[in-house]
Amino acid sequence: MQDVKTTLEDLGIDKTVILRLLEQDQLLEAVRIFEQKSRLNLETTMSLLGAIKNGEEQFVFQPEANKSALKVSFENHDGIITVKLKEGSALEKVVYPNDLDWIKVKKSIGNNPHIIEYEKCFLENEIKNSKKSTLFIEESTFTKRKIVIIIAALLLLMYLIYEKF
Repeated sequence: MQDVKTTLEDLGIDKTVILRLLEQDQLLEAVRIFEQKSRLNLETTMSLLGAIKNGEEQFVFQPEANKSALKVSFENHDGIITVKLKEGSALEKVVYPNDLDWIKVKKSIGNNPHIIEYEKCFLENEIKNSKKSTLFIEESTFTKRKIVIIIAALLLLMYLIYEKF
């Protein structure tokens, strides 16, 4: 729980302006003021606005939960668009419109006309994609060695059997 008055003073927001907006049912405008002047998440902002509206002196501060850094970049080289995504400390990877992570890219970039056009062309198969499949099957070298060892053992066994007879 945090104090409403000190929080508003720290943020430099006038309580009377917020009260006036809340009385006029302009909640969205009040949220915009908090968004512009603070880095509070939406839950904390709504808790603070509810406390101001109800005349309470305390509100529930909810810190952001595990906010991971999301970095999206796209490059356009001679009409070939490459979209890259990096989440937190993970490696940067190329993302295509048929990937599961494409939703994160669209949320991050928004309504970028280049990305919308790229997605449309990609999904209509106009873009020749070098990505064949996301499924890779790696064959273990142990199984190959195992077969070679078994064959060598059988040959040795056959040699020993024929040597005795």
